[in-house]
Amino acid sequence: VVARMCLHALRRRGYNLRYIAVVSSGPLGQALVARIVANPWTGLVPQFFVDDEHVGLTIKGLPVKGPLTDLEALLEGSGVDEVYIDFTDVPG
Repeated sequence: VVARMCLHALRRRGYNLRYIAVVSSGPLGQALVARIVANPWTGLVPQFFVDDEHVGLTIKGLPVKGPLTDLEALLEGSGVDEVYIDFTDVPG
């Protein structure tokens, strides 16, 4: 319990954060970002969406980058620690 309280306090001060990218700017990807933003105690900070559609737009306050074929290049040097993928929007 003490460890969790310490983590929460650190995260409120901007420490021990993990930056994420969300692959898909569809409804499920947007819902994920909304839940993460509503629960800052997780220490997750969404940075951007990666998608083939809506590139250049801003959704839920995050830029949409793309295309998906450039995922590796988009992540390089972005400071993103984790990638969350919405497989419901993947064709095929």
